[in-house]
Amino acid sequence: MPCAPSPDRPARGPAALALLLLLVLACDQGGGVVITDGDRRSARSHFDEYCSTCHGEGGKGDGPAGIGLKPRPRNWTDREWQESVSDRRIRDVIREGGVPAGLSAEMKPNVEFAEEPGVIAALAEIVRGFRR
Repeated sequence: MPCAPSPDRPARGPAALALLLLLVLACDQGGGVVITDGDRRSARSHFDEYCSTCHGEGGKGDGPAGIGLKPRPRNWTDREWQESVSDRRIRDVIREGGVPAGLSAEMKPNVEFAEEPGVIAALAEIVRGFRR
């Protein structure tokens, strides 16, 4: 009897579970979205104009508009936070804002990108780029 999976006998057991887990993790990286150069340009422009005012140019939560906010804007260079949050969660907060995620109401939703998942994914890339 063959040990390898076939169309008549699908893979099961620890190896199949490991493969499934790898596929799920891989799919969460960009949410299955293709990010174009145009998406990245739009995301960078949006970040520079809006996000950095609170989160700071270096992503430390020290932007001029964020200094007086309670709670303070997230420090994206915090390794512990970066390791604790999924890419999906970052995309959701960018898209929906802070309130639905139980975060600050000062983090506004980005409704202008509701139909542009590539820009949302590119903004999440920027956040991940502050990882140290």
